[in-house]
Amino acid sequence: MKSKLGKPEGITATAHKMIRIIYKLIATATTYEDKIAGNMSESRKQRRIKGLQKAAERLGFQLIEAQPV
Repeated sequence: MKSKLGKPEGITATAHKMIRIIYKLIATATTYEDKIAGNMSESRKQRRIKGLQKAAERLGFQLIEAQPV
């Protein structure tokens, strides 16, 4: 966030995100599970891939998955 918004705004955005997570944990009386955070990363990754595919199509390209070496 710091690289996108600058240092003060990046710190504020990160703090706001942490507060939202903490509030949800307290409000629902649940414990933090790290695997949930990993799932959020996976959904973010899928949204990013979808966005890149749309951008590539607009430019006349097609994305293909790279084969593992």
